[in-house]
Amino acid sequence: MSAKISAPIMLRAASLTLTGTAQTVVGTVAATDNANVTSGAIALGDAALVMLRCTYTRAGGSGTGRPIFRLDVSMDAPTTAAASVSNWQPIYLADVSAGSGAAALYAELQGPLPSAAGATVFGSHPVNVACAHWLRVQCYDADGAAPGAITSLAMGGAV
Repeated sequence: MSAKISAPIMLRAASLTLTGTAQTVVGTVAATDNANVTSGAIALGDAALVMLRCTYTRAGGSGTGRPIFRLDVSMDAPTTAAASVSNWQPIYLADVSAGSGAAALYAELQGPLPSAAGATVFGSHPVNVACAHWLRVQCYDADGAAPGAITSLAMGGAV
């Protein structure tokens, strides 16, 4: 039986205005944000399953705005300095419809349905990170012409 992470782990508290292109979420306050301020690397420790939560504020002129999350993992040693973590690979979805035993892999993008105007709390589904030591979150807005912003990006999960 796995145990839950006892409280959300703050990755970035400050507001981050999104764009139409994926950007790595980095911490802004080294003492309180758990996403490295240089690389965005997040030490997973014993976490085997993670999910994200944030507040997203849709831009006033957008009718389709929503955050799109991409989670990357690294198997670099847990002793690696967070600013130096490399060897990132996306969490993949497998498409087995190709037949003949072939499976096409696609980087998983998690895009909740469009939000109502104003602030909405969004999250991801649980993602298996049992084989990784590090996590990196990338995010962009589905409406790149009128992007919104995220705040209080946090991680929860199970060990």
